[in-house]
Amino acid sequence: MIDKKISVKRLVGLLFITLMMFVIITCLLDKYLLGKTLLFFKFDLYIVRIIEVVGTIILTLPFTYKYISSITIFGASVQLALEKVSVEYKEFKSTMRPLIIFELTKIETEGRIHSVSIDSLLDFISNTEKIVENMYETDKTMNDGLLRARLKVIELSAEKISKYIVESKLSDYFVNQDENISLFDLVRKYIKSGLSFSVPKKIGEVSVDINGLKKDLSNYNIDWSNDTTLIQMLNEVDKYYRENKDKFIIPSA
Repeated sequence: MIDKKISVKRLVGLLFITLMMFVIITCLLDKYLLGKTLLFFKFDLYIVRIIEVVGTIILTLPFTYKYISSITIFGASVQLALEKVSVEYKEFKSTMRPLIIFELTKIETEGRIHSVSIDSLLDFISNTEKIVENMYETDKTMNDGLLRARLKVIELSAEKISKYIVESKLSDYFVNQDENISLFDLVRKYIKSGLSFSVPKKIGEVSVDINGLKKDLSNYNIDWSNDTTLIQMLNEVDKYYRENKDKFIIPSA
């Protein structure tokens, strides 16, 4: 029995040969056949294109017949024996999985990761979501890691807003020193990621209440309404939460 397995490298080579054949045949037929008349028959563009496709398939058969189980021109599928490609894909998938999980886990465990840009984290999440959707859709560990990465965006947003308010001198570190209430505690009261360092495996309440935060900032005489940068930061975390609210649902065990 003929082994019809084909490596990715050979598959790419066959595709390249096919493409080159098609380009050469197209150039020749367009130059010497297109628009010509044989007896009463004229070779128009549509007819020439059909001849080019058929000619390409016929000329590449010597290179591909070992790997082709069936061929039908115009309307039927060409089936390639890609068992080897499938095996290599599975190996690739198995290799990628621990690397992605490691990166997702690191996002949550690296403290407050001050140096990490929220935009770069969002880009990472967006790209990882595409990979998970196509390769690990039912993988609970992978999806849990993605959930925590999304929650990290909320946590970092709360951290960024708190830090900005203090560094911009809009407020002291303590908004109420007598009751030991810090500006960071105040912001996290309204922007909750649900992540916990004390109980790392458990996710708590996830919520973003920007209107409530604005009211409380005003109650503590923090003039947020005249600071366009702060308003933009508040709007961004509010928008992120609303647009991704369905992605913050904690899966059942």
